[in-house]
Amino acid sequence: MLVLALDTATDAVAVGLLEVPPGRDGSPTVLGAEVRPGARQHGEQLMPAVLRVCAAAGHALADVDAVVCGAGPGPFTGLRVGLVTAAGLGDALGVPVYGVCSLDAVAAEVFGATEGAAASAAASGAAAAPCGATDGAAASGAAASGGATDGAAAVADPLLVVSDARRREVYWAAYDGRGRRVVGPAVGSPAEVASRVAELGVRRVAGPVAAAHAELFGLPEFPSAGAALAPTPAGLVAAAGAELGSGREPAPPRPYYLRRPDAVPPGERKRAVPAAEHQLAAAQHPPAAEHRLAAAQHPPAAAGHRPAAGHQLAAAAPRSAAARSTALAGGREREHGRGDLG
Repeated sequence: MLVLALDTATDAVAVGLLEVPPGRDGSPTVLGAEVRPGARQHGEQLMPAVLRVCAAAGHALADVDAVVCGAGPGPFTGLRVGLVTAAGLGDALGVPVYGVCSLDAVAAEVFGATEGAAASAAASGAAAAPCGATDGAAASGAAASGGATDGAAAVADPLLVVSDARRREVYWAAYDGRGRRVVGPAVGSPAEVASRVAELGVRRVAGPVAAAHAELFGLPEFPSAGAALAPTPAGLVAAAGAELGSGREPAPPRPYYLRRPDAVPPGERKRAVPAAEHQLAAAQHPPAAEHRLAAAQHPPAAAGHRPAAGHQLAAAAPRSAAARSTALAGGREREHGRGDLG
């Protein structure tokens, strides 16, 4: 089975093409892979990387039998790029799409390396015992090989995986000695995670930001300081597990956002005063339509009719022409009288 694996849940863009043997008999073969930094450039880098990997492996996209995609947790934009691309490819090619936790992919890579180290240690111990040696000699040989059994148990210690959640927080999950996720995925501050290290029982840490917080957690980074393991195509396929190639129709991949989105639909506009006061004001001051109705029922006075202020002006104005003539005549008589006296 030809499997295309991709992940954009971290700052890295991971793409790979793997040949998975039927029935998962044996380990998948990586035909081509790219894991490179792509912070805030996932959309520009993902599909070109897919085409390059397929071309380098000598396959076309039409040859792909399944798609495995990291479903986070991760920042909204980058995570959606990978999920939408995987869903689009699955729909266009008519192949199933499997979503896996991106932290599980890192853990699968770690425990895969652990199993490889244990197998190598066991093989070295067996080779150290000469052919035909007694049981006691074989036991002595195993002990002389550096305690392969003890070493294998040590590298299978419970694991903490952390990745960058921004906002001074991390995404994290805890795994037991067999690589099974027992807590998480979750999001929190590094200090909060550090306070739970003893409770979780983890003894090592891995992930893209493990180097930045290993000292705070009091844990060694796997496989070495500064490794900063990101999800790989091989880890993604390993995390898909037995479901891959089972023939069952997978559920649509669901992203592990772990946070509510910052962008939300606008709510009802806030009122400057409580609603009860608005209702009271409306009752005291009828709306414009009622004002217009009142104006229609009581038209303004006719042009010849003066308002109250006009009446006051008319009262202060001179009286009629007849009254003015009488007043003028009286004035003349008084003048003549003064003349006679002189």
